[in-house]
Amino acid sequence: MHSPASPELRSPTQEIEDLKEHIRKLEEINAALMDRVERSTDVHGGAFSIFESAVTLEAMVRGRTGELEDAMGKLATINAQIEAAHADADAARARLRDAIESLSDGFALFDAEDRLVMCNASFVKIWPEFADMVDDQPHFSDMIERLTRRGGTIGSLISPERWKQERLARHRDTGSHVQMMADGRWLQINELRTSEGGTVGIYTDITSVKAEDARQRALELAERNLALQSTLDTLSEGACLFGPNRNLQAWNGELAHMLRIDKDIKAHIGTHEDFVRHCVAMRGLDRPQAVEWRDGRGPRISTECMLGNRHFVIRSVTLATGGMAFAFDDVTDRIAFQKSMTEIADALERAVEERTAQLSEVNRQLADAKDEAEHANLSKTRFLAAASHDLLQPLNAARLFVSALGEQSLAENTRALVGQASVALDSVEDLLEALFEISRLDAGAIQPRIRTIELDRILSALRIEFAPVAEAKGLDLRIAETGLFVASDAQMLRRVLQNLISNAVRYTAQGSITVTATGSGEEVTVCVIDTGPGIPAEEQPFIFDEFRRLESSRKLPGHGLGLAIVRRSCAKLGHQARLQSERGRGATFSITMPQAAPAPLIAAAAAPADHKPASANGAVLVIDNDPSILAGMRALLENWGHDVIAATSPDDAEAQDAARQGLALMLVDYHLEDDLTGEIAVARIRALHEGPLPAAVITADRSEEVKAKLAAEPIDPEEAGEDDLALMQLTSGSTGSPKAVQITHRNIYSNAEAMFISAEYDVEKDVMVSWLPCFHDMGMIGFLTVPMYFGAELVKITPMDFLRDTLLWAKLIDKYKGTMTAAPNFAYALFAKRLRKQATPGQFDLSTLRFALSGAEPVEPADVEDLIDAGRPFGLNPTAILPAYGMAETVLAVSFSKCNAGLVVDEVDADLLAALRQAVPATKGNTRRLASLGPLLEGIEIRIVDEHGNSLPPRGVGVIQLRGEPVTPGYLTMAGFLPAQDEHGWYDTGDLGYQMEDGHVVVCGRVKDVI
Repeated sequence: MHSPASPELRSPTQEIEDLKEHIRKLEEINAALMDRVERSTDVHGGAFSIFESAVTLEAMVRGRTGELEDAMGKLATINAQIEAAHADADAARARLRDAIESLSDGFALFDAEDRLVMCNASFVKIWPEFADMVDDQPHFSDMIERLTRRGGTIGSLISPERWKQERLARHRDTGSHVQMMADGRWLQINELRTSEGGTVGIYTDITSVKAEDARQRALELAERNLALQSTLDTLSEGACLFGPNRNLQAWNGELAHMLRIDKDIKAHIGTHEDFVRHCVAMRGLDRPQAVEWRDGRGPRISTECMLGNRHFVIRSVTLATGGMAFAFDDVTDRIAFQKSMTEIADALERAVEERTAQLSEVNRQLADAKDEAEHANLSKTRFLAAASHDLLQPLNAARLFVSALGEQSLAENTRALVGQASVALDSVEDLLEALFEISRLDAGAIQPRIRTIELDRILSALRIEFAPVAEAKGLDLRIAETGLFVASDAQMLRRVLQNLISNAVRYTAQGSITVTATGSGEEVTVCVIDTGPGIPAEEQPFIFDEFRRLESSRKLPGHGLGLAIVRRSCAKLGHQARLQSERGRGATFSITMPQAAPAPLIAAAAAPADHKPASANGAVLVIDNDPSILAGMRALLENWGHDVIAATSPDDAEAQDAARQGLALMLVDYHLEDDLTGEIAVARIRALHEGPLPAAVITADRSEEVKAKLAAEPIDPEEAGEDDLALMQLTSGSTGSPKAVQITHRNIYSNAEAMFISAEYDVEKDVMVSWLPCFHDMGMIGFLTVPMYFGAELVKITPMDFLRDTLLWAKLIDKYKGTMTAAPNFAYALFAKRLRKQATPGQFDLSTLRFALSGAEPVEPADVEDLIDAGRPFGLNPTAILPAYGMAETVLAVSFSKCNAGLVVDEVDADLLAALRQAVPATKGNTRRLASLGPLLEGIEIRIVDEHGNSLPPRGVGVIQLRGEPVTPGYLTMAGFLPAQDEHGWYDTGDLGYQMEDGHVVVCGRVKDVI
């Protein structure tokens, strides 16, 4: 502790020495007086009186001496007491000093003259500027002067003199305040007056407290701002908010649209003055008082006015914070509608009085239907349209890149991480699909198509699907053949039964699962019976609710949505779903539906006439060392009509006997027991077989060594007909079950030649550039099969190359003068972002690109326009971006924009699109911008049908159906061959769309989505 010396305080020893010196002086005075008396003579005879005086004086001196001795005794006593008091004071002072030094806060004591008397080490630590002056009793003003010169506080940096005066004034006042230091620290200063007129100061470092407080305030402010912006973005009205300083604080996109501000809204209406000027001068506001500033609290004011040639209601309200909020409601269409309806009603009433009642009823029904559609569907519609596309598109993109990553040669731990990522994406997709399906059922977007269904076809497919899973868990799965026909929707019924059987397999640990079907008069009841843990009675009323799962099943995979889908689907179908269960005794879920008369199978809907098992002249030999895979392959192939011989090794007796008797096909796993590999197993079996024996080696090992070894095996080409299978492409769309699209040679060359003609392809000049994966139809057909077919020049990289360096795409187009490319919508959006952030104008030359197809997912006009804008500094031709429509079922393409046509946007009324399924052109109000996907390719027919199968005129929105040579005959599924075409050759795409007057195709959603 620092304590400067005080001149007013003297030690006891000094006081005693002073008293002794005083006594010595008194004795000298006494001696001098006595000497003077003795030497004096009384010339006038006064000697006796002088003697008397001397005697008296001696007596007085003796008395004074006695008093002095008494005083000396008392002084000695007092000195002893003083020494004891000083010792106590020193001890108390030491304890006080230790206590002050132990404080984590800074402590300082100033005397009445405002000089520093005492401080602790924490004070010096907090104020290092004073370290060299605390021992010199500095004046407080000198300390503040030094702090000001050195800029120790924020205030001293900004306004030194003002801060110094304010600090001195605060020091003279009693109280506390907070000071921010120049180094970022925050100090709380508490200064109090002492009884002697001095000042005691306590200095606390509250930096961490202020930081946490600031973080909390920032978090709360961010949350409030986010909530405010989210609220504004959901409004159909244009809205903006000005702060107390009259600066723009928040707005939504509708306001920018209404005020026709394309970019940088703050540059146009950043202040209220700019806002008023823009509304009046730029947009022609006829009543400026609608946007005038008002001070103080007041009611909300609504003003009807004209903004340009549009009718608006502008609402304004003052805020408690001193700002103002404005809302713009465009009522032009409403007024026009009301006016036109009034005129029509008046005209009809005057012309045909008897139809007034009918017209009023129609108007009432239309209004009721519109209100009902708006209230029931608009909120869910916008969510579903956004969620199903905005969530599934990036999810599909993520799956695309994870799949591409899995194609690479990776370390084991990295491959495991890729596998886990793929499983996680599958789980997310399952959850999203379940949520979307529930939402679509609630919104009425899924409408059942009741038809006569052979129940055994659904049950047979489910038997094949779940048999391997049940066997792996040691469960006995029994699904009997019924011979019954029911009236239902095949897809929805299969989904219901699939959910029930899936739940039974998941929650049954041991025992059996039995599926029965009984017909009783006009009804059929299908029961799924398991021996699982059962469902307690108290849980049964809620078991069909969303996310409802039993406590005992929390650790099992699943989201608790399957039974919710069952309940909603049954409600749509008019079927009854029931539950019977007891705790510990399993559960029985039953679905009751109408029974139907047997219906003959349609020959045209079956497999192609020449479709027959590959093993028509012999059995299929399957060799795999995993029994579960053998069982699954046997079930699958036998369901396709093949005779199957299963073996774990080529040395098994049954495998060798089958080889000697004759085989049609051999399927062999690559990694077998005892280091035996697939190509060796094939060689051993072929050595026993008479004649050629086709064989396929199956492996998940993608190493270069395995590829090279298998590629070295000879391949004998075989003649193929036009309608023979050329390739199979796995697909599931966005929600369907996985299935393989069967594509014939006729399908391929008809679609390839149509694309060749429409793209105006020049073999001598065009160069294709692609990074698309070969497991996607755009990459496999458009940028592998077609280039091979026509001998085109192709520059190809992998999706991983694109993912690592998106601008590699631009580098290759520049380097090889690429003229043709293609990608999904999301990839172009990513490419535009990279061009802006990572490339400099002119770094790449994209001017050679004339054909950039955008497809594989919904094409957003805004993304195409963004790409055009981002590519302009690199010479990108705006007409090169061509939106397209296609699918695996038509090999690749259905339509795309004509060369050099670029993006064509069809802007339609969003409300009429949603409520009446009509694509009515509109440029004002609530509109939706849709990309034209161009004319149909040669060889493809199209029709748009409503829910009853009736063809719709141009701009009528319905289901898109296709017919022609590129259309696949059907799918290969777990249940066998599934036709894709109806008896007239039409393929139902499941897409919602319409044709424009010029025949161009526009897609606006899916059947299971709401527009």
